[in-house]
Amino acid sequence: GLHLFAKVRLADIIEPIPGQKNWKSLWYKIQAKHVDFFICKPTMASLCALEIDDSSHNQANRKQRDEFVDFILKDSQIPIIRKNYIQCEELEKQLLELLNN
Repeated sequence: GLHLFAKVRLADIIEPIPGQKNWKSLWYKIQAKHVDFFICKPTMASLCALEIDDSSHNQANRKQRDEFVDFILKDSQIPIIRKNYIQCEELEKQLLELLNN
């Protein structure tokens, strides 16, 4: 019953509060970034973001990008799951834990 969306822009799921300090610079940063997958509950409420990290995520500039994405999602109270590969049973267990919280 979950909904899975691919390559979702951060700007489509979160938005800085206008008037907040540095909100425009944050807006420009989040509109240019996306997550690999975004998972919603059956009610379409946010459940979590899912990132599949290949070897490119070991590069310094990519690590900075990942840290920003992790921070902005955490600040928006959206959990993020990062995987190097997908193991269905393990992912299912993590999603069930999120649903039950």
